[in-house]
Amino acid sequence: MKRAPLWLFVFSLVACAPPRYYTLAVQSPRHREAAPGAPVSVAEVILPPGLDRLSLTRFRSRTHVLVSAGARWVSSPRKLCREVLAEDLAQRLSETVVLLPGEPVSGDLRALRIVIDRFVATKSHQILLRAHWSVSGLAAANGSARIIFDGSISTTTEARVMSRALARLSSVIGWRLAQASRNVAPATPALPPPHDTVF
Repeated sequence: MKRAPLWLFVFSLVACAPPRYYTLAVQSPRHREAAPGAPVSVAEVILPPGLDRLSLTRFRSRTHVLVSAGARWVSSPRKLCREVLAEDLAQRLSETVVLLPGEPVSGDLRALRIVIDRFVATKSHQILLRAHWSVSGLAAANGSARIIFDGSISTTTEARVMSRALARLSSVIGWRLAQASRNVAPATPALPPPHDTVF
């Protein structure tokens, strides 16, 4: 009786292994920003279809994308980003109300629209987050950010570091909201400049 090759046995074990599921988490702030005014709502978060997939994705080059077969998000990344950004902002802004997704909306509102065009682990073992945003009725709070977290990013640490990147983005957005709410020109930031921030 012929025995099956070892590689076939190992392959069958990998193929039958259950997927690992990951989520994003809210990060506690180091300080808060005062942004008095109407309630803030994260009305929309937009991700490209290539990023808004359940499987974790890693960019190897501009034309080569590695989609994990065994690591998955518990929900749509777009939905997870919106929920976490709203909660991060709620913890970082004082003197205002941040409405969480699903809460009733009425009256005056500062609606925040965030477009994330890059949010990936790169071949250099970094997490890259690139986004721009607009706030209804408060153009001075509009802005963009490119945030990079350096380090040895693996599948097991990817979600945790991505959560930190979202927290940093919410801090930058909160700072812009605070500056605009106080009618302060953002030329002299109280935080590090919101562009090309590397950690």
